[in-house]
Formats: sequence, C-alpha cells, structure tokens
Amino acid sequence: MVLMLIAFTDASAFHIIGGEIIYECQGPGTAARTTRYQFTMYIYRDCLGGGADLDDEAYIGIWFGNSEPYNLVTQRFPMLNGPNPVAPPIIECLIPPDDICVESGIYVWTVDLPIIDASYHISYQRCCRNSSISNIVDPDRIGATFSAEINPYAQRECNNSATFTNFPPTVICVGEPLTFDHSAFDVDGDSLVYEFCSPKLGAGREGTDGNPGDPNGCFGVRP
Repeated sequence: MVLMLIAFTDASAFHIIGGEIIYECQGPGTAARTTRYQFTMYIYRDCLGGGADLDDEAYIGIWFGNSEPYNLVTQRFPMLNGPNPVAPPIIECLIPPDDICVESGIYVWTVDLPIIDASYHISYQRCCRNSSISNIVDPDRIGATFSAEINPYAQRECNNSATFTNFPPTVICVGEPLTFDHSAFDVDGDSLVYEFCSPKLGAGREGTDGNPGDPNGCFGVRP
C-alpha cells in the first residue's frame, strides 16, 4: 500500500494520497490453461484539497513481460464503489480538526489470464498527487502508478496477493513518537519481504485545466 500522510495546505492541493491493488486467485478460468483472478483496487483522496473527484470509471491496463517495455494484454474499466469516508484515527495527543477529509474508492473486476512464463503487470495511473507532499517536486503536477505483479510461479500455484493488516493513520502529532504496524497477511502462508522503494510516476496534466493534449495519452491525466 502507498499512502501519503495529510498535512495542512491551501485550497490548491490535488487529490491522490495513496492506493493499492490486490488480487485473489479464484481457480481455473473458462478456457483451458487460464486462471480467473478477482482484483480489488483501493484509491484514497484528500476530499478537501480542491482537486478532482474519484474516477467514476478506472482505466486499468494488464500487461505481460519480464522486462520493459511490457506488452499490453487487455484493459478493464471497473466502476467506482464509493466514495467512502475514512474516519481519522483516535490519537491521545490531539482531537482531529474538522478540515481533515479522506475518502476511499473501491474498484473490483475479474479477468481470466492464460498461464505463461512471464509476469503479468496490472496497472492504474492517475494524476495528480496531493500538493502537501514535501519530498516530491511539484507533486500537484505529478501522477501516481499503482500496480500488482503476478509472476509465473504465482500463476502456476494459483497464488493470492498479500494484504496489509492496518490502514495507515491519516494524521499524526508533530514531535510525538509514532508506532505503526505496517505488516501484511498472506492467506497462502508465503514468507513476506518488506523494503522501501521510490514511488512510481504515472500520468500528467495533459487534457485538463487548460493543458493541451490527450487526457488518455501517456502524459494525460488518465492514461
């Protein structure tokens, strides 16, 4: 899961603060040597940031390959379930102010995929991030990529993705120690490895807010 903690800023902030894609293997698909997967994507937005609403329809790309550039397999366009309010955490050091608002959108879709010797990459790209992020240059002009990978071994074993146990806090207290359990659970009993990585870029400002270009192109707001 990728989630950006909310800070306070002016009304020019944009909306995306985090998201994740998880999948469940549901067994053999309709055709021979295919597997049916159900995907669930969670997208979180700052609903007081002055940015866009959650997409009524998400544009999902499913690709395959063991190295870039990947090859497109198919696309899916799941509909929004939401928006759903996310309650602020109960923290002893503060009473959450009234101007904090986080919403989640849930998108669910099912697809049959052939078992192959390359990884599948399921990807959603959207602009733009919340402008209060301090360690990204021009975050309100930079989009995000949320993805999941199903490698060849996972395909053969009908494996499921791990899921995070807890939702990260949307507010924290300055100067106070923070302890958060960011562990995940794997229904298959697989061992899990955790590491930090740079967030992936994705999408741009073309096709919106007076910016010329195709909103669904590589640098569009909804590739």
